[in-house]
Amino acid sequence: MRISVPRGRGKPGIGLLALALVLAVAAMAAVGLLAERPEPAIGQPADIAAASGPLDGLAFVGQFGPADGSGDRPDTLYFGDGRFWSENCVPCGFTPGVYWVRYGENGTHFRGRLQSPQSGLFTYEGVVRHDGRIEVDINWKKDRWYWSIDRDFRFVGDLVEPETAALAAAPAARAARDARANSAVACDPRR
Repeated sequence: MRISVPRGRGKPGIGLLALALVLAVAAMAAVGLLAERPEPAIGQPADIAAASGPLDGLAFVGQFGPADGSGDRPDTLYFGDGRFWSENCVPCGFTPGVYWVRYGENGTHFRGRLQSPQSGLFTYEGVVRHDGRIEVDINWKKDRWYWSIDRDFRFVGDLVEPETAALAAAPAARAARDARANSAVACDPRR
């Protein structure tokens, strides 16, 4: 392969600098330095980002429903071991996902994804306010050859007292760890 470097135009060495940059990026990609990795929570080293998180141990009880209406389904959102999950989503095959945070004036912002091989992907973006209120925007996507799901939902809830959250979190964590689809829960995307 022959690489031609223009000479005599522009600033000297710019062509060589661009070539060096391209080669460096290609080399990093080849050795996996640019591979996608979970983002660590603020203030945490990357190697323990998936092991713990600033919202761990918290649970929020509230209502889940279409983004353009009021919540019509009770749900509980849990945080533990650097992951989060929804009580309603686990029986539909969605496994607990890693979450990331950043701190803002109005509370702790978080985002994450719950994935199910059968049911698609839930993308969560929310904020835990200083008063214990949580507001979460959720997008559900599942592509199929004959029709696709692309729906927006919202969860609004309140922090459960720590003692109650701790009691509820243990069985919820076991259920989330052993997540399997359950036909007794309404998982129909057209609902």
